[in-house]
Amino acid sequence: LRKELIINRGAEVKSEGDGFMLAFRDPVDALAFAVSFQRALDAHGWPEEVGALRVRIGVHRGEVIREADDFFGRTVIIGARVAASAGAGEVLVTDEVRKAAGDDFTFGEVRELTLKGLSTTYPAAPLDWSR
Repeated sequence: LRKELIINRGAEVKSEGDGFMLAFRDPVDALAFAVSFQRALDAHGWPEEVGALRVRIGVHRGEVIREADDFFGRTVIIGARVAASAGAGEVLVTDEVRKAAGDDFTFGEVRELTLKGLSTTYPAAPLDWSR
């Protein structure tokens, strides 16, 4: 994770348990990270007793509240809820990110997410990282 994070110009904000909050200045870098990280996990030779490791990634963009080396606010909450809505091995991105990605990435069908604690739904689509 940290190798791909450096390559794709990201920063580790914090980790809790097995989850990480990462930040990127450009959503294209965030998507490039997600693709390379998922591919690296997929290609790794995991022991038979472990099986394949599948992680879920959520990507959202927007303004955050910064306090020292941590981020807070609605954008952070939406990003965390989108990640929680992703399936195993899925990279789920909000419409804001998908629209900013241009033609460099391929996405699946948009679906409306109902995110815990938020009153509106959010359109999101899975990033096709396998190609």
